[in-house]
Amino acid sequence: MALPRVQTTGVVMGCDPEFFFKTKSNRVIGAEHIIPEKGLKNTVTSKGGDQSRDAVFVIDGVQAELHPRPQICRAYLANEIAACMKMLNKTLEKQGGNISASFEQSVKISKTELSKLMKNIKSLDALLHVILMKIQGLNLLLLTR
Repeated sequence: MALPRVQTTGVVMGCDPEFFFKTKSNRVIGAEHIIPEKGLKNTVTSKGGDQSRDAVFVIDGVQAELHPRPQICRAYLANEIAACMKMLNKTLEKQGGNISASFEQSVKISKTELSKLMKNIKSLDALLHVILMKIQGLNLLLLTR
């Protein structure tokens, strides 16, 4: 018996970069302070990619995570990420410009921010982040994946 044929449109690339938000005083704040619960859709379009879906920023524990549209070309994927980050910067500027995205691999999180995070855990991934933070003590270093 022959296997059924599967037709594809080609290989696409994607990613889900994660980052933190920091105040001008270098204090890490949870993504829920910036990103709505249902996500923040990108309103800036870029060339290429799956036009049937939106790129979106989502909450991932204390971090924010970008889900750009998959792309067939690495340059288009880079353009998509750049367009999303420009939109995020405009969003942050509208909120007063006192908060910025931080791509540091480890950050210190205050006890207060950790308490807020514990109340909003909705995924296993977020729970694991918090358990790792608790194990390390209250002078926390949260490592990204």
